Amino acid sequence: MTPTIRVYATAEQAQAAMAELVGEGFAEDSIRVLKAMPGQESDLVAASAHEGFLDETQTRSWVKNLQDGNAIVAVKAPLYKGQLAEDVLDGHSPLSADVPESGRSGGAPMSDWLGMPAVINRPSKTRLIGSIHNQSFGINLLSSNPAPLSSLFGMKLLANPRSNTTLSRDPAPLSSKLGMPLLKS
Repeated sequence: MTPTIRVYATAEQAQAAMAELVGEGFAEDSIRVLKAMPGQESDLVAASAHEGFLDETQTRSWVKNLQDGNAIVAVKAPLYKGQLAEDVLDGHSPLSADVPESGRSGGAPMSDWLGMPAVINRPSKTRLIGSIHNQSFGINLLSSNPAPLSSLFGMKLLANPRSNTTLSRDPAPLSSKLGMPLLKS
């Protein structure tokens, strides 16, 4: 569940929004109201971010809002109650300026749906078309050798795209090498 978050000018507005949410059937443990507490804003934001109520990437903005005397309400609403939570919070006149954007990240919808934070929150470097010869999935390769392990141990490759040579005509080379009988000859 991605939390729905609103910032209010007063603690009274935030408390009224929370009371209405509870009245609409939201559990109290799915709602967080953060009020300005001089010197403790960073700790409040960090604890709420750790519990998944606030986005950790917006920590400075949340702390600044609390230091400015604003109050923050965050709700973890189930998917089927997300719009209701937004309607209730918007009905209590939240501030519109300097409010970090909340909502789905767009880059990890399954993680959002499961309530899990995204491991990496940046665009992928993976290319679907074309290739970069010194990169694989956006990671620089350590070697340009297509078979580094085989080369390290001096092993022949099973297939070489540049030649039509056959390594063995035996259909069961391992069985032959170990002297094991075949099920069918």
